[in-house]
Amino acid sequence: MRLIAFDFALARRGFVAAVLVALSGLLWVRPVAAQIITPADFGPSAVTDTFTGLGLPVNNFGSLVRPEGVYTDDNGIIRYNDFANDSFGQAIGNDTDTGTINLALNAPAFRVGLFVGSSPADVSFFDSSNNLLQLISVTGNSLAPVFAGFQSSSLVSRILVQDTLANSRIVVIDNVTTEAAAPEPGSIALAAFGALPLLAGMRFRRRRHRAE
Repeated sequence: MRLIAFDFALARRGFVAAVLVALSGLLWVRPVAAQIITPADFGPSAVTDTFTGLGLPVNNFGSLVRPEGVYTDDNGIIRYNDFANDSFGQAIGNDTDTGTINLALNAPAFRVGLFVGSSPADVSFFDSSNNLLQLISVTGNSLAPVFAGFQSSSLVSRILVQDTLANSRIVVIDNVTTEAAAPEPGSIALAAFGALPLLAGMRFRRRRHRAE
């Protein structure tokens, strides 16, 4: 019976290399081009908040805490309405003419978007250092809300919706969608590649043993 010797020193080095490569694969995220997106660009892990069940037909909040983050208004009031007769349904809005809605995300996201209506508005996307990543100007109404979405590998941490038309209806938002960054499936292949030194150590030792 031929015994197969195992080179433990080489295997240890191979194991360390495998761990490092596997970790790098798990931590690596595919760079995402910064660009304006549509609802169709979101992946299966995206989550949408439709603002249902917040107290019908109208309710006001000093701030509104939701799974995706915290909503505030420059006047200190977030309005919630059930727009039963238009395309929005249940949605939230700001309190004052030319006011704002600010969303501070609980976790940075690489894809974010929302529907805006009732007034023309600027939708600004910021990173964790409060740097402006993108500004999208939209003009929608309650019967035809407009989507404003953005993706970036810099990750979005805050969204600001600014009502831009004086003497208009308050700006209203709905269906806020977020998608967090995730490791690429290629990390599995990288982990497998990192295990190759283990196999190489065994094969090298086997050949050496046969030569002896």
